[in-house]
Amino acid sequence: MSRRLHPAALVAACAALALGVAACGSSGSSSSGGASASSGGGKKTYTVYLSNSFLGNDWRQQMERTASAAATVAPLAGHVKLTVVNTDNDPTKQIQSLNQIILKKPDAILVDASSPDALNPTVQRACAQGIKVISFDQAVTADCAWKVNTDFNVSAAIGARWLAETLHGKGTVLMDRGLAGNPVSLTMVNGFQKVLKGYPGVKVAGTYESQYALAPEEQAASSLIAAHPQIDGVLSQSYGTGVQKALQKAGRPPVAMYAQAYNGSFVQCATTKGIQCAITSNPATLGAEALKRAVDLLDGKQVPKTVILPSPAFETNDVSVPGTTFEKIVLGKSAFPDLPPGATLPFSPSWTTITSAQALGT
Repeated sequence: MSRRLHPAALVAACAALALGVAACGSSGSSSSGGASASSGGGKKTYTVYLSNSFLGNDWRQQMERTASAAATVAPLAGHVKLTVVNTDNDPTKQIQSLNQIILKKPDAILVDASSPDALNPTVQRACAQGIKVISFDQAVTADCAWKVNTDFNVSAAIGARWLAETLHGKGTVLMDRGLAGNPVSLTMVNGFQKVLKGYPGVKVAGTYESQYALAPEEQAASSLIAAHPQIDGVLSQSYGTGVQKALQKAGRPPVAMYAQAYNGSFVQCATTKGIQCAITSNPATLGAEALKRAVDLLDGKQVPKTVILPSPAFETNDVSVPGTTFEKIVLGKSAFPDLPPGATLPFSPSWTTITSAQALGT
């Protein structure tokens, strides 16, 4: 998740779509563990695995493509061999997969976890064998692992405070619980609820699980909308546009929406008359950021045990949230109709350049 999405950076990212090459897939399995012989540039080539617990949404797919692409361009090109391994969103299955990865004795493992705690003994075993473990996005709590993330507590607080203030402290809202059991989802829900305790006039009419995907979000919201004649807002951990689409199908107007930084959400907010929106970004560059920290560690550099990356914030209106600087949602600057709705900006971390074609697989 990375640098701020300044308008100039977004325009540059959009322009890169026409120039980008085909997306890079994950590398093949490593035939031997540990650092290989020096690459042509005189650096060791490290073997790194990325263990991803879920692939059922656009963000995870973009995250994998971005990490794989980062391994092939400067400054990491020739310095790391990355293998991506996917499992189901099930701690037992991810543990089994991690055990197989540990047997290969890689230099480092990147983990997007299915549980904050269940993987800890396996992670500790990897650490005990000298393997660097970098957890990101859905982080583990094992002390030996490095963590690379944005602050989801802050994002949730921004979203809930913005919505409550936009509704002037009174209204009925729907709350997205994200993906069942996942640590980020739980953090976001707790953050929403903590803020809403200070706004007793804002009532949660119902909760749903978007699974961070558009179709499940719309389907879950449809049944809640049918059961509640008055909906004034939505706290989404996903697109939010699925809820708006369900409202439209029910013949009801759009509502105030807090959502995540998907291009489709930006576009709807920039083009729908009368809609009020706030968006925060959890960039899909997190896997690449974790990879960079792994290589830095293996090169003997100092890396903080916990790395918190900034989460840019955007809005359509002028609601003030203490400690937050919003950028305006503007068509052509932060919303791009010609890009896929599932695209998450920015495409690149600050230390390299990933084309939109690489990030989006186009």
